[in-house]
Amino acid sequence: MQGQSHTFTYDLLFHLKEREHSIRPFFVAGGGMKSYVVAGPASFPQPIPNIASLVTVDEWKPVISLGGGVKFRLYKNIILRGDFPFGGAWRSSE
Repeated sequence: MQGQSHTFTYDLLFHLKEREHSIRPFFVAGGGMKSYVVAGPASFPQPIPNIASLVTVDEWKPVISLGGGVKFRLYKNIILRGDFPFGGAWRSSE
């Protein structure tokens, strides 16, 4: 079985220091949706059926997006930014 996944999120950036500082830590929080698209026929027999079974329908799942990072001001108009993202789809109890 072949498939694709795409994630669509909207994030808010919260700075922990004012704009005048040369080093500005920040954190990111947001949410969105992730789509799982089936792009081919299901394989038969399914591999490892006692652990998981593959579904043949497209799905949308809610996503939480969290992260943080640091901005370094190198010059007046040049900023270096390092991001450390964390995010994942919510899992149901099914």
